[in-house]
Amino acid sequence: MHTLTDSNSRLPEPPVSVADVPVDELPEMPLDATVSQAPFRGIDNRSQNKAQQRDESKNGRGVLYGTCDRTEAHKIGHTGELVAGSLLGLEVDEEVYADGDPGYDHQIGAHTIDTKTTATNYSRPRLVVSTDVPTADWFLLVHLRRQEGVGRVVGFSDRRTIKEQSPECVPGDTRNHVLDWDQMYPPRYFSSLVMAQGVTRDLYDEWIDARGCQKCGALLDDDCERVVHIDERDLETDLSLCPECADLISAAAQQGYATEFTLYQRP
Repeated sequence: MHTLTDSNSRLPEPPVSVADVPVDELPEMPLDATVSQAPFRGIDNRSQNKAQQRDESKNGRGVLYGTCDRTEAHKIGHTGELVAGSLLGLEVDEEVYADGDPGYDHQIGAHTIDTKTTATNYSRPRLVVSTDVPTADWFLLVHLRRQEGVGRVVGFSDRRTIKEQSPECVPGDTRNHVLDWDQMYPPRYFSSLVMAQGVTRDLYDEWIDARGCQKCGALLDDDCERVVHIDERDLETDLSLCPECADLISAAAQQGYATEFTLYQRP
């Protein structure tokens, strides 16, 4: 494991944030699409059924934000989980918990992910997380554009960045941690940053050692490879990286943040 700097373990500010990405380039899918959890009825119908189960299990307990009722809130949440699961390749926890979920909706290796979903008509919703921050390592924002019949993955951030935000009264009089679009990583970084840390480091070292990006292991070719020179106290080398990882490593070095990565050998 190598670390570019030892002064700060927080993620670098996104070299490309969600605010820099055209909205129509964010990944989305129809809400009537079929997925593994809903092979016949589609996401929307599956979520309605799951919402009723979750609401009944909680017996009217829990905090509501916005104007929708409890069943509708559960439906929005589960729909977002299915959208995120399908678009980002995540397994969805279908368990119904009487006292609420364990603080996350998806898991990759030892890393946990909580999906926050909104169905607001506002075109650029923010990521809102309770001041009682769930236990997840990462937080995803999904926006349901129900009038268009689509669900969209907006972006993500890490737990520490969430907790560093001063609480705001959003929505209404409820104080929460809130991230704007320029503070979130766009979905295209998800595989190289989150998936790589959660899966490839633990499970596929031998496969990655043979080929691929030296940070995340993604297959590379001459057209997409980026070479970044790192010259620090314990590491002086040229890293062959995919474009996403090259941006992250370069941003971390330039801004003085720390970023940890496994240095895989190129063939």
